[in-house]
Amino acid sequence: AGVALADDITVVGVGYGDYEERTFPSQTKSLAQARQFVEKLALAHGFDDRHTGAILLALTEAVSNIIKHTYRMNPDERIRIGVGRAPDQFSIHIRDWGDRQDPGRFVSRDLADIRPGGLGVRYIREVMDVVEFDDKLWDGNELHMLVRGKNRNADKN
Repeated sequence: AGVALADDITVVGVGYGDYEERTFPSQTKSLAQARQFVEKLALAHGFDDRHTGAILLALTEAVSNIIKHTYRMNPDERIRIGVGRAPDQFSIHIRDWGDRQDPGRFVSRDLADIRPGGLGVRYIREVMDVVEFDDKLWDGNELHMLVRGKNRNADKN
C-alpha cells in the first residue's frame, strides 16, 4: 500500500556488426564527402576497388536523385547516410526529410531509348542485392541498399 506503480519498459538491444552515419547538406558539392565516407568503409569491409566503385556510383545516383527530385535543388536541406557492416553484408541507408515520394514512380526507361538520364534506379538495382524504399516515415523517405559478400567482382573475372 502506498507504493506507486510504474509502466516501465525494458529494451534490450543486440548489436550485429558496425554502424556509422553522417549527415550532409543537400548540395551537389557534398557528394564528394559522402562518397569518401562510404568508400572508406567499403574498402575496410573488404570490397575490391571495382566493386567499391560500383557501390559509390549507386550511392551517387541515389543522393543525386534526392537533391534534384525530392529537395528540388534546395541547398538548405540535409541527407543522412548510414553504413552498416556485418559479416558478409554491407548496407547503406539514405534518409531525407523531403516530401514523401511514391516508389511506384521510380521506373527506369528502356535501355534501347538512348538519351541522358533515367537509368539511375536501374543501375542501383543491378549493383545492390537488396533495394527497399521506405515512404511510410512520419516525415521524409529512406532508401535501404544491401550488398552481400565481399570482393564479388573479383569472382566475376
